Amino acid sequence: MADLFVYGSLLNDEVVQAVTGRVFASQDATVQDHFVSSLADRAAPGLIELEGSTATGRILLDVDEAAVQVITNWESTDYRSVQVTAVNTAGKEVICQTFLWNGEALGAAWSNDTFRAESLAWYVECDIPVFLSADGGT
Repeated sequence: MADLFVYGSLLNDEVVQAVTGRVFASQDATVQDHFVSSLADRAAPGLIELEGSTATGRILLDVDEAAVQVITNWESTDYRSVQVTAVNTAGKEVICQTFLWNGEALGAAWSNDTFRAESLAWYVECDIPVFLSADGGT
């Protein structure tokens, strides 16, 4: 089992459910010295290291190995898996796996509200089913 710090499309239970087939218990959390950045030509963001910044997201708790693998496949080689220390709203530090962006970031803040309004339906109805049908879920 693993705890995952998520900060982009996976903040949304609809996306987690569509990708993994389930929803996990979660806690709101932050990660210091990281920033959730908008990316060119993508609806989803990238997490980048940025000293003095704070990334806001949530910790998906006790994610089983099969779901971690599917999420890793979903994140693709555009991201790399790393460990971070997240701090939940109770002030407790939690060591988590997360995914850092490998490419160029715009440096502009990403908005989940905008994602939900403009891209969530497409992700759930089109993008994720194509990903899963291409064996991304195995």
